[in-house]
Amino acid sequence: RGFPFPCNYVDDLATSNHMVGIKVQQNEEMYINSQWELAKLKQENGLFDNQYRKVVDSKSFCKYSLGNQTPINGQGNVWPLVKSIDLELTLGLMCSLPQYREAHFKWEAHLVNGTYHRVCRYNSSSSGMIKTDSLANEIHMLIGFTLRTALLNTSC
Repeated sequence: RGFPFPCNYVDDLATSNHMVGIKVQQNEEMYINSQWELAKLKQENGLFDNQYRKVVDSKSFCKYSLGNQTPINGQGNVWPLVKSIDLELTLGLMCSLPQYREAHFKWEAHLVNGTYHRVCRYNSSSSGMIKTDSLANEIHMLIGFTLRTALLNTSC
């Protein structure tokens, strides 16, 4: 679900007005707003069939993405309210790097078919992310550094 990575971090990456930064911001904003529209549609129409089973309900969307805030009725653009963005791939990559794996994550081991697997969960006291705000700041800094470096190495 959501990870505390506020929308203003994504907005900050777009301040260069470079097409890459702008595109990232637009894609995230469109995705979040489309998820909100689907969640509202699911709630309003009671859509619970297989076609909509993967669509998050509006209560969960507000909890995980908006930090328990509820948008004003009829509000279409919820981007300014976003407190958490889904960064599973980014977090998975950071888990693979030893300096981040031990500094930012608590692990538990699960035995599956005779093999132990290390597991980290977001909403668990026994295993999960340590100091999520500092991890969000670290990701913001790394993405910004990478984007700025890439921009310096292009001739656009």
